Amino acid sequence: VLLTGADAACDVGWKSWKNRCYFFSTEQVLHDTATSKCIAEGATLLVIQSMAEQNYIATG
Repeated sequence: VLLTGADAACDVGWKSWKNRCYFFSTEQVLHDTATSKCIAEGATLLVIQSMAEQNYIATG
């Protein structure tokens, strides 16, 4: 599950890229559960916006 926040100063455990925060999780859950977990963190599920972002995620 990939989560993203919108804060340039990322919390511990999150990675910063282009003024966004990304949380990489290996936990496998249903989409609704992932969405709920994101909301609880003040984030949203990632929707990739560019090839550059895709490349970042792939090498994250």
